[in-house]
Amino acid sequence: MRYKIIDKQYRFLSVFDSETGAYVRTGILDEHGRDTGIDPFMASFPHLIDVGVMGHCIHGKTGLCAKAGVGCYQSGALVERPNMTAEDFRWIAQQCQGRCNQLALGGRGDPDQHEQFEELLQISREHHLVPNFTTSGYGLTEEAAALCKRYCGAVAVSWYRSDYTLRAPPAPGGRSYHQHSLRPGQKLHHRGHRPPEAGRFPGGH
Repeated sequence: MRYKIIDKQYRFLSVFDSETGAYVRTGILDEHGRDTGIDPFMASFPHLIDVGVMGHCIHGKTGLCAKAGVGCYQSGALVERPNMTAEDFRWIAQQCQGRCNQLALGGRGDPDQHEQFEELLQISREHHLVPNFTTSGYGLTEEAAALCKRYCGAVAVSWYRSDYTLRAPPAPGGRSYHQHSLRPGQKLHHRGHRPPEAGRFPGGH
């Protein structure tokens, strides 16, 4: 679906397609509603919001991340706090509906390990918000992957020295996937798959 946000404070409008992720925005509009070609400096409300739904990390506690040589800026091996409740998340989603396009789920741990993971995704979509998140991939089940396919816009799996990341299947469910890696002294390496029906990527300028 496509959603339009009219920013009356900064005098511009934007349109977001929740299925493709396409986002377009006008410049500042004059008193007659015509585009001046001047980029808005900011919006009156963020169009993408990070929501820290995780309070603790089960993988950090078990030492999996440390074994992979990955440091944690959230001190996941040391801090133990409760995860955000679905009720609190719903309250946030209610404030964002009609003003925001996407929610980036995060916090101290993998969002797919949240005890109410499915409900969080459902709440997002109920309020016309597209959920996205990054995960280590540890503990990511087929059931959770199916939920991601159904509800999420984008899911990033970080490389924690795990073979399964490099052996990504060819576009499960017809979805496109991309792999990025950066090696010392080298340029960014990219490998990906895009379903034929999706067409070609638009050309750059």
